[in-house]
Amino acid sequence: MFIFNLLFVLLFGSSVPVSYCNQPESINDQSSQKSMVSIYQIDPLEKILLEQNSFTDNQDTIRVARGEVATVQLLVMGFNEIANPQMNVRVFSEKNMTNELKGEINRVGYVGATNKFEKPSSVILSSTANKYPDVLFPLGEQGYDYEKNQPFWISIPIPENIAPGIYKGRFTLGGQIDNNDTVLKKSFVIRVYPPVINKTSLLVSNWNYFDSRILAYMNNGVNVKKYSVLYWDLVKQFAEVAGEYKFNVHFINPVEETSYKIENGRYSFDFSNFDKQINFFQKEGTIARIEGGHVAIRSGNWESPFLVKVPEIINETTSIRYLPMNDSRVSDFYSQFLPALKEHLIEKGWYNIYMQHIADEPISDNADSYKQISKMIRMYMADAKIIEATYAAEELSSYIDIWTPILGVFHNSYPYFEDLINKGTEVWFYTCTGPQGDYANRFIQLPLIQPRLLHWINFKYNSVGYLHWATNHWLSATNPYKETTNLKEGWNGGDAFVLYPGYRKLYSSIRLHAIRDGITDYELLKMLKEKNATKAKELTDEVVLSFDRYNNSVEHFRGIRKVLLEELSK
Repeated sequence: MFIFNLLFVLLFGSSVPVSYCNQPESINDQSSQKSMVSIYQIDPLEKILLEQNSFTDNQDTIRVARGEVATVQLLVMGFNEIANPQMNVRVFSEKNMTNELKGEINRVGYVGATNKFEKPSSVILSSTANKYPDVLFPLGEQGYDYEKNQPFWISIPIPENIAPGIYKGRFTLGGQIDNNDTVLKKSFVIRVYPPVINKTSLLVSNWNYFDSRILAYMNNGVNVKKYSVLYWDLVKQFAEVAGEYKFNVHFINPVEETSYKIENGRYSFDFSNFDKQINFFQKEGTIARIEGGHVAIRSGNWESPFLVKVPEIINETTSIRYLPMNDSRVSDFYSQFLPALKEHLIEKGWYNIYMQHIADEPISDNADSYKQISKMIRMYMADAKIIEATYAAEELSSYIDIWTPILGVFHNSYPYFEDLINKGTEVWFYTCTGPQGDYANRFIQLPLIQPRLLHWINFKYNSVGYLHWATNHWLSATNPYKETTNLKEGWNGGDAFVLYPGYRKLYSSIRLHAIRDGITDYELLKMLKEKNATKAKELTDEVVLSFDRYNNSVEHFRGIRKVLLEELSK
């Protein structure tokens, strides 16, 4: 055992040159059929289902720009035969062995996702075990089982100032099989291209929920008191995720995050908690816009008119009541609150990046009530931009400043939105439980290329922002690991969250990595458009054929992205 431990230290700690291995290696030169363990490089856009029992070693070079994150997915086939597994990864420049990149190894975990598609996709994945790869666990996490054939996810941040060129990596796995010390090595290659991804320009909003019941999932089921020390520690973690994954728009509701006092009909406002939350995200460099949460909700069913949120203060306890626009208490409150909010945002230097929601997903049937509220907002904050995720289009013309149609409406009403874009109006799009069918979305049962292509759609159709309603709405599933589909509402797996809860910590997902890579793709395409607009369009059209038609071939996509990086490197 001493000899093995010495060998293990040398292998893991050595900075000697790394050779590129072209074949999956056996973990034991004298292994029998029953103890054969092999490592395969699998493209990180490929989801590995547990039912698979044969694999092809994809030895393609990982190609990235500077400022991106290089991702390597390695499958250890027969991982369950290894006792006391220990892993390491090292990456060095081919030309300068002192130039080492840091890599992080995570284990891919499997979650349930029952099929609730009303309009199935032609590329939907199906697992007979109802177990799909998604969550990423750090090595050594307790309480989560490894699989017989276990994928590992290696993330290697590429510094912006690093020298372009070839970098060679080695993944080393040690352990025992049948009490015999064994070591397996797997090499891979990263090519770093000259272009640099710095600050991203695509506006991306993923709504975080800090409800005490939701944060309880990070606290062993115990509700987290709002504004407690623990509460702010958890909020800080969400801000760190936003920074890491390039979400640069923060959703926060000013009505709900402000403290109030009232005396003789006059309100006083304390914006301290509102400010503190924004400051956490601003510190992570993630505030390109502040997205003010909704001031109204539906009064009943989908077609019903909207009611306005008004705080009610009884014995120093504030609750929210919902009132029609013709109730005098609405004007009493907002005639005081909106000017105070505007003044405060100006004082903090945030007013020019502030946007205000009115009510979520208005449609033709409740457009009139929406318009009334919009008029009130404009009365007191005339130069603040109104943003809305909407199913409506022409019905709300002139009542919305930043249009965010659901992707299907963006498609069906594109001539209307294209005209707005040509006139200089900002147009985003969003996805949620829909659209379904062959539209790209973030559902777990869709190929991983689909969430990445969302931001190629942004580029192709000149949409400068993307919105999704949830990063962490774990209440949608009793156990967000066992079942990610909201079976009651029929929301497909993955719609309600891209993060997973641990005890006072967050776990990422492979979908979240794909989304981030799509955001950086958007920036590379913008760079190429400035250099060669015809080529940028040509490459985009090779991948996104139309709003709901794509080339989903991972091999084809890698070829297009290679050309993209090479064009930018000329």
